[in-house]
Amino acid sequence: MSGCVVSNKLIWNRSLSCLSMLFLAATLMLAPEAEAQDAPSFEGATVANQMYEAGVAIEALELPAASGGNGDLTYALGPLPPGLEFDAATRTLSGTPSDVVVFPEKVFYLMAYEVTDAEGATATLTFNISVEEEDVAPSFDGATVADQMFSAGVAIEALELPAASSGNGDLTYSLRPVPPGLAFDAATRTLSGTPSEVAISLMTYEV
Repeated sequence: MSGCVVSNKLIWNRSLSCLSMLFLAATLMLAPEAEAQDAPSFEGATVANQMYEAGVAIEALELPAASGGNGDLTYALGPLPPGLEFDAATRTLSGTPSDVVVFPEKVFYLMAYEVTDAEGATATLTFNISVEEEDVAPSFDGATVADQMFSAGVAIEALELPAASSGNGDLTYSLRPVPPGLAFDAATRTLSGTPSEVAISLMTYEV
């Protein structure tokens, strides 16, 4: 009988040992907690400085995507020049800049393009945006100047020539060739004086 009892104990001990091994195996098979990744990074990407014209819609600018980080990545761009907007979902800058960057108050907008992960880690790229006046040629808008007939030795009635519109910055006027005895005032766009010679002159009025 004692031999049988020993045999039962051995079987029971072996069963416990097997259960223990199964439990240990099950424990070892549990997946370890995911390790935190590195902070997000633009991996050496750069954004070229941008030059835009006030009043002219820009070509949409897609900024580079970041890699790494923990969880969802969120993008931000600022400070935005007036008239432009940034779509964080598509990482795209678009719109029509409305203000000219005037020297010396401001030369350009220093842009900070930032990515933030779910744990608050960030990475930043910087680039410049300058906004200049729209490059549009001046125009006389269809204005014309009638042919003029003057008498030599007789003072003429001052002739004011038409003003131009548009253009970039201040407009400067010229008239050539000025007949002898006459003078052109560019500030007032006025031709005056007393012609001293008989001649026919083909005049070019330019802005």
